Amino acid sequence: MRLKKNEIMYYIAIGIILLRVYLKSTKLINLNQDSLFFDILLLISYALLILKIIIKEKWKNIFLYGIIILVAVISYSISNMSEFLTLVLIVIASKNIDIKRTLKFLIAFNMTVIGIHMIAWLIMFIADRENIPVIYRDNDSNNRVRYNFYLGHPNFFSAVVVWTTMMYAYLKFEKLKWYDYLLMIGIAIFIYVVPNSRTSAMLLVALLILI
Repeated sequence: MRLKKNEIMYYIAIGIILLRVYLKSTKLINLNQDSLFFDILLLISYALLILKIIIKEKWKNIFLYGIIILVAVISYSISNMSEFLTLVLIVIASKNIDIKRTLKFLIAFNMTVIGIHMIAWLIMFIADRENIPVIYRDNDSNNRVRYNFYLGHPNFFSAVVVWTTMMYAYLKFEKLKWYDYLLMIGIAIFIYVVPNSRTSAMLLVALLILI
């Protein structure tokens, strides 16, 4: 099915927001966390989401959305944290957006990011293993090594993997095969053994039990 203009704006905005998050977390490139570049990306995504909200929308709804967004803007001005405003804009802009198509987009985006970082980590592991960044688990007498695959903290990397896996399970919920379960079991084991994120591994195990 062909995408409409407002849907294209929505997906571009979501992509920019995710790109901003991953660029702030990645260790593959060194970017200043306070860089104006990140603010520009955020403003572009906000502009696209607002355009998506107001295009072909009734005036009474625009007025209502405007009040909600204004509250979120005030919250941002007080806290200087953009997360709540971003969430409000995404939720409002999600009206009439197909959730399954959105999940497919998010899965593809996340898998691309995960794939790039894991390939880079594997290359470094083969070429220069001693210089791979490692993190040691706190309060662990065995000095358990944890790998982040160049994507923030090991818990962050694991959270992205679990989030992607859960979206995949939702999309295929009624058509899950034995190999899907095997894949998720493998991911849970991988998360526990390599990045050693216990909470993320437990979440995947809980998902397997529930489905």
